[in-house]
Amino acid sequence: MNPVPNNSELEQRLLSALFFGAEEVNAAVSDGLVAEAFYVPANRALFEALRACAAEDRSTEIEVVWRRLTGLSGDGAGVRIAEIARVQGLEPTSLRRQSLTVDVLGLWRQRRLLDALAAAREAALTPAASFVDVWEAAEPHLRAASDVMQDNRRRKFSEIAEAAAKSILSPDPRKQVPTPFPVWDRAATAPRGGQMIVIAGRPGTGKTALAVEIADFIAAGDRIVAFVSLEMSGEELITRIALQRGGADCAGTHPKSRAALAAKIQEVGRMRSLQLFEVKDAVRLEQIEASARLLASAPRGLSAIFVDYLQLVQPPADSRRDIREQQVAQMSRRLKLLALSLDVPVFVLAQLNRESEKDDRKPRLSDLRESGAIEQDADRVWFLYAKDNDPTVFLYQAKCRNGPAGIEAPFTFNRPIFKFIPQ
Repeated sequence: MNPVPNNSELEQRLLSALFFGAEEVNAAVSDGLVAEAFYVPANRALFEALRACAAEDRSTEIEVVWRRLTGLSGDGAGVRIAEIARVQGLEPTSLRRQSLTVDVLGLWRQRRLLDALAAAREAALTPAASFVDVWEAAEPHLRAASDVMQDNRRRKFSEIAEAAAKSILSPDPRKQVPTPFPVWDRAATAPRGGQMIVIAGRPGTGKTALAVEIADFIAAGDRIVAFVSLEMSGEELITRIALQRGGADCAGTHPKSRAALAAKIQEVGRMRSLQLFEVKDAVRLEQIEASARLLASAPRGLSAIFVDYLQLVQPPADSRRDIREQQVAQMSRRLKLLALSLDVPVFVLAQLNRESEKDDRKPRLSDLRESGAIEQDADRVWFLYAKDNDPTVFLYQAKCRNGPAGIEAPFTFNRPIFKFIPQ
């Protein structure tokens, strides 16, 4: 059996560097260092004593740390004061504190990865009625394995302020994901990484058509886009993209139109930046998360995610017995966290309840079907609605966190080619 990855001397050298003061301890904690990262119990106990001294703004002298260590464990966790003095003298300066922290965290992550994979293997080998049952048992451990690479570093308040000021003075254009409608982007502001944008409307208002048009526009800029289709087949979606691109020449039943459409479909099929996931590929939330993380880890990264639509996603296995509202709330929250962790916008399509049809009015946030959590988690909510016997479809930004709400724009929805045309 292979030994568990650990290095006691490396841990002790890091502890030695932390003895140089509370600032070093707090900096290591900000970099993500936690007690669990230390494999040796004595080293873990010593770090907890150092962290407690730093949190209380006390000295990190040997006697102070020893008294704190004794108070935490009752017996000094088996560490003699002479041993603490030896550890303190291992690293003569604090200059290597950051690199030592990275190395200790790396070993800890390696142990966590091995533990998660071992647990997934054990779950996969457990007899089950079907492969779906096997997957549901192993999936939480696989998710834990993928979470190993999550950055645990806690930013200092000054760093956050500096980043906020920089985003105002020098906005990063890579974080902006423009739509095909420049006028709309100027008024409503373009979507950004980390945002969850809900596109909602009653059936027939063009939610999927709008999402496909935006996704194709982003992908045409050689940016990777993941489109999860839980309502339409891949053939239907690619045909819609071809019709949007080809326009009137590809619409209709005339042989020339059909030939033009087929040629345009072939052209769309050669595109590599739009990654399409059909029902069989990503019907479950865990599959959507895993696919998105895999694309984001590739060299070209990931620019946007589209989910069509939220109410058709299968909830996680651990919430199957919850009421529907709680299931939707959990899925909404996890999609928002996915947007934050990958720093990409996640466009989530959603249905409206029938209350929005009773009066001749624009939709309200309370009209979102099945869960108020969608409204809470969303950074933006875009409603599509049309008035009776009016060909105009309105795009209405009812919510925009840290941005303008109440923005509305009229569009002509060309249904034969599924295309939105600004008026």
